[in-house]
Amino acid sequence: MIPLSAPSFHGNEKKYLSECIDEGWVASGSFISRFEKSLSEYTSIPYVVACSNGTSALEIALRVLDIQEHDEVIVPTLTFIATVNSILYCGAKPIFMDCGNDCNLSIEKTISFIKNNTTYKNGFTYNIKTKKIIKAIIVVHVFGNSIQFNELLKVCEKNNIKIVEDAAESLGTFNNEKESKKHTGSIGDIGCFSFNGNKTITTGGGGAIVSHSQTLIDKARYLINQAKDDSTFYIHNQVGFNYRLSNVHAAIGLAQMESLEKVLAKKKNIYNIYSKFLNSFEKACLIAPPHFSESNFWLNVVRIDAPDLNIRGLVDFMHDSGIEVRPIWHANHLQKPFSSYESFQIDNAPRIISSSICLPSSFSLSEDQQSFIIKKLQDFIL
Repeated sequence: MIPLSAPSFHGNEKKYLSECIDEGWVASGSFISRFEKSLSEYTSIPYVVACSNGTSALEIALRVLDIQEHDEVIVPTLTFIATVNSILYCGAKPIFMDCGNDCNLSIEKTISFIKNNTTYKNGFTYNIKTKKIIKAIIVVHVFGNSIQFNELLKVCEKNNIKIVEDAAESLGTFNNEKESKKHTGSIGDIGCFSFNGNKTITTGGGGAIVSHSQTLIDKARYLINQAKDDSTFYIHNQVGFNYRLSNVHAAIGLAQMESLEKVLAKKKNIYNIYSKFLNSFEKACLIAPPHFSESNFWLNVVRIDAPDLNIRGLVDFMHDSGIEVRPIWHANHLQKPFSSYESFQIDNAPRIISSSICLPSSFSLSEDQQSFIIKKLQDFIL
């Protein structure tokens, strides 16, 4: 089976793991701070705390922004379910937004909702329909492509709506709006990364919370370490969480960061080869990064122009051919646990979901394999 997005190991992973074992520092240790420093230097985000996974990063990011029960958080329907789950973990409620043709949050519809469906008073934005405070929006950089920020930043600042960046899929992605190059996760109030096995780099499971605010990251570090106020006498003045990253995981992550540029170069090459193969194929095209996004090309998505396309049949056919593909996601506003929550003018996401699949994009992918993948895709469609 040609894998969809398999991990790759290029350098010091075994060496650093051996150091952890030889020294006996497997839970805590110096690799955690070294990994955090590496992330900070690469992204130019001064404050970083590593945690157990991307989901825990999102939950803690919301908690340090004071998202509480009965608050509301705007979120795209087109994202991995963990983004939405993090809102409910805090007791808050999601408001689902549509996506644009690049699969990212529809900025136009989101701004329209804020301008026409909310009211601002006493320093907060209230949902006219529910009378609840909308405290935050989670923006997701889907498949490694940055969202567009300029207008959204202005509207959120005016309405005191905090911005959480779900950058789980976008390590190595930069936003170039107004000729100012900024890494995803560095533009909103707080950002979150994932280092799951299928991401651009992996720690074998892991995540990180990043911000330009030391106060927010200090709060996050406190919470993920069981809210210890006195670690000697076990004094805890708040409810904390066991969400910290282990030294073993951080050791893998540090080695992976050392090879990041190599991985990003190969990922871009994979995208270019797919584009070349699909140039002459009228019924399919890759979803391209928007002009303001310097993408990490984490996962390549092909959109197919065929009115009678059976996505499930296509996925089964490709799997039977030895090729691991996947549909995008099921729209979250239609998921059973979330179906009762508010959604706003969602019509584009279902069209994209029903006409798109994700193609293998692993670092190990060869050009011959890409040619074979496109041939099988053509066989099914034609």
